Amino acid sequence: MKRLYQQLSKQPRTSVTLGESINGHPADAILRNGEGAPTAVLFDPGPVDGSDAARHMRIMLHRRNLMDDSECQGTAIRYPAWKLYDLDSG
Repeated sequence: MKRLYQQLSKQPRTSVTLGESINGHPADAILRNGEGAPTAVLFDPGPVDGSDAARHMRIMLHRRNLMDDSECQGTAIRYPAWKLYDLDSG
């Protein structure tokens, strides 16, 4: 989670909080922009070797949808693990 926090903290005018819940569901991180609108972040390590990758993706997308909150203008994103190690993204 330390690397996730460091990566997310690079965004300007954004605060990062780890381990909070949105709509009663645990998020790995919550981002808040300058206006305070929350964005829930779900860290996706990918499917376990030998498991059904399509099922894993359906579960991750369903979890993301549970955290979307149109009333508070909050959103949720899935953050793939490979992005933490992608050297080309800056």
